[in-house]
Amino acid sequence: MHLPGAAAAFPIVGIGASAGGLEAFTELLRHLPLDTGMGFVLVQHLDPVRHSSLTELLAKATRLPVCEVTRHSRVEPNHIYVISPNTNLVIAQGVLKLRPRQKTGGVHRSRRTLPVAMRVISKPPPISRSCTGLQGRTMPKQFLRAR
Repeated sequence: MHLPGAAAAFPIVGIGASAGGLEAFTELLRHLPLDTGMGFVLVQHLDPVRHSSLTELLAKATRLPVCEVTRHSRVEPNHIYVISPNTNLVIAQGVLKLRPRQKTGGVHRSRRTLPVAMRVISKPPPISRSCTGLQGRTMPKQFLRAR
């Protein structure tokens, strides 16, 4: 049973990527089993003024439910959550919440609040992997071995 206000009783995995992270996200989702027992939160740098097709593209790579966070969303195991364009995403007590992006000097800047929030609320501490270029192709196998 999950009590309101309580932290999730399962691992929540937060994964961030630059604008070119679609291939790494897709590879990860292709290799995930359907019953990982984990909730996945994907945060990618998205254009703040254009519609994003990221959710639809990622949904083609897996049979797990993939949804764009558009309001407060309680993270569920075996689900994939994708950030909305022009927002920051925070998580507290297993609930994803959208925040407006901050405008600094006329430019919208993403704040990296998700990794900080994940470190604060995650028990056990989150796994952190950093990949660039071709390393992103091996990340799914490294991640699954780490758990």
